[in-house]
Amino acid sequence: MKIKLKLLLSACLLTLLGVLLLTSCEEKHVHEFGEWMKAREATCAEEGVLERYCYCLEKESQKIPSLAHTPAEHVPCNLNQRCVVCDTVLRAPTAHQYGEASVTPATCTKAGSKRMTCTVCGDVSMQVIFPTGHTFGAPVTVKEANCKEPGLQESFCACGEKKSETVTADHVGEWITVKAQTKSEDGVREKNCSYCHETITEILYATGSEGFSFLVNDDGKTCTVTGIGTCTDADVVIPAFLNGYKVTYIESQAFENCETMTSLQIPSTVTAIGDYIVRGAKNLRTLYYNTEYSHSLLSFRDSNIQKIVYGGTMVCCTLTQSVEEVVIRDTVTVIGEGAFYYCLYLKSVVIPDSVTQIGDNAFVFCRSLSHLDLPDSITSIGGNAFADCSSLKSLRIPAGVTSIGVNAFSGTAMEEIILPETMTTIYGGTFYGCTALKKITLPGTLEEIRDFVFSNCAALETVSFDGTTAQWANVEKGAYWKDGSALKKIICIDGTVELE
Repeated sequence: MKIKLKLLLSACLLTLLGVLLLTSCEEKHVHEFGEWMKAREATCAEEGVLERYCYCLEKESQKIPSLAHTPAEHVPCNLNQRCVVCDTVLRAPTAHQYGEASVTPATCTKAGSKRMTCTVCGDVSMQVIFPTGHTFGAPVTVKEANCKEPGLQESFCACGEKKSETVTADHVGEWITVKAQTKSEDGVREKNCSYCHETITEILYATGSEGFSFLVNDDGKTCTVTGIGTCTDADVVIPAFLNGYKVTYIESQAFENCETMTSLQIPSTVTAIGDYIVRGAKNLRTLYYNTEYSHSLLSFRDSNIQKIVYGGTMVCCTLTQSVEEVVIRDTVTVIGEGAFYYCLYLKSVVIPDSVTQIGDNAFVFCRSLSHLDLPDSITSIGGNAFADCSSLKSLRIPAGVTSIGVNAFSGTAMEEIILPETMTTIYGGTFYGCTALKKITLPGTLEEIRDFVFSNCAALETVSFDGTTAQWANVEKGAYWKDGSALKKIICIDGTVELE
């Protein structure tokens, strides 16, 4: 703008001079040009222009060469290089060309580095090398563990760092296999501790069938059997462990419609079973049940199971109505609540001497059961334990029984009963509706007969009491204890008591 203003002023002055001198130089004029002035600055992309004027307004022009681009210094290879004057791109990005790396190795605890310099632009690349961590050698036993005190092991890294580990206290000695496990039977191994001389026993779980489909549970240690998978065994044995994961759950309908299966064995590790796991398995006849847990009362419904062999420690409720035969192994101590509830076709039950308790409703509605041998180990019989076993004619109550629950034998077909000397109380309704009962012997230790004990015992006319008439008089009797019965006499050891 300033250049144009100067040129305009100069032109005006020259015009005035030209007017004054026009007359004198009209015929012969010599141009007298002024100083060169920039009409346009030169740039990196365009030439500039210089101009000068005579007082007669004659003009001369001259070009100014364009300027060379001025590149930015130290531009990395991976960025555009531009002119610092006009911002024109002079070079497109290229890859760095790094030379040999300079490496500072990492140690066990300190990070190292890797430094590289581009030979073109001088760019420096730094990479962190993370610490390697300690690499410990094989542990060395410093102190042996025994069954009373833990042991100690130490291991060392090349850098001198030491790691100490406590060895859990354990019995000292070698395991000896007493009984080898098979596909279907658990084995046993023993260790005789050389320190305390105690003998330790462990189960060697049955190897089981192969090919089951399963899912690992959220705890990362146990698993759920989800189906038969590729297993084609007729005698299907679920192992206690699958690929190192303890089997704790069987999913609902896991073996549904598995027609090749004739028997199924469930391990003691199982703590939950889903619904209808064998529905439609039409050839399944035998169930080996080694656990005392079943979280679903529908687990074995809609099955054709005819025989159940119980292991574990307690018989649980399976609600398998089709079962006809039950075998209880000598590991079982309790027949649980409702164990054989409504097993209408159950005819045979084998109870070992290991069983001490029969729970409430254990055999209720087992209407095909006519005979049962209770071992002398039984100490208690739960309420309704044999209620409505309408075919049960023969059952000996063991001498060690101290408790019989309410309605325990109501509705049975027993004709003769002897109660043990350990009984002091007969609870309400114990023999209610035993229409075939003709003979019963009560212990001399008896202190109380509660309500409805002999109600509706239509065939019961006399009761034997292993005590004196005076003792009988002291027995507390509940309301309606003999209501609806034919009872007329109590035969004591020193005489007979006539009843009203």
